[in-house]
Amino acid sequence: MCGERVGARVRRLREERGLSQHGLAAPGLTSAYISLVERGRRNPSVKALRVLAPRLGVTPEFLETGEDPLCVALETVESQRKLIRSLRRQINEMRRRAEV
Repeated sequence: MCGERVGARVRRLREERGLSQHGLAAPGLTSAYISLVERGRRNPSVKALRVLAPRLGVTPEFLETGEDPLCVALETVESQRKLIRSLRRQINEMRRRAEV
């Protein structure tokens, strides 16, 4: 979600997966800590993100930024493919014009 903060993302993902804060808790990450993160009163540490991410089925990067590096990479590759196709069409058109 655009502009979504980390805590809101944690809450949304937790609720989408039908987990309670207690169910998401892990050793060293209490439900009280998760509550603070979700309410924006605590910023989760890198370690916390690494623990929470797999429990929520996402990467730590996605949990932190809302962007999955793999998806970003795939979008970049696809945009590069479109550019290459466009350039090939332009080159072919230029060749056709040069032959006339």
